[in-house]
Amino acid sequence: MASSMADAVGKALHADTLEPIDLDLAARTFVIKLETEVYPREFFEQVVATAGGPAKNEAQLVLDRWDTTDNTIDLHAGLVRLSDNLYLAHMCGEVCYEVKQVVQEALGDRKLIFVGYGDAIAYIPGDRILAEGGYEADGSVVEYSLKGKFRRGINEQVRAAFARTLTEMEVGHAAI
Repeated sequence: MASSMADAVGKALHADTLEPIDLDLAARTFVIKLETEVYPREFFEQVVATAGGPAKNEAQLVLDRWDTTDNTIDLHAGLVRLSDNLYLAHMCGEVCYEVKQVVQEALGDRKLIFVGYGDAIAYIPGDRILAEGGYEADGSVVEYSLKGKFRRGINEQVRAAFARTLTEMEVGHAAI
């Protein structure tokens, strides 16, 4: 992956297609509260009884914290305006590509540089992936010590948070 990224940068530099930008900086950070569908305690007790290694440890951690944790995850994100048409969005978690597409939708025709994986809080699947199931939607619950999989509606929550932040930045920019 790193080699591919380095090759892409090298090609862009040698293609002489880079464009200057007029910096117009602004930034905001925010939190998106994602809800989980809490699995029964018995699910984690079964993992502790049958699994070994990290899965057993993570399931035990969920059980140990059962009464002191709720069913939400704070997903930290942010938006940086580099110019009137170029933005950088960042988001914690292992963000699936579908979620990046939702951020692009929220920004409309503006150019986007997207940076995911700001931490290892969880896989951040979009609604399509949640509907399909699989490791990112269901299987990673134990790995990330979550009490259950995420509820559907992530796409709209992400879209709304980035659209609201973009509007705040544009309103603030007009006031300057």
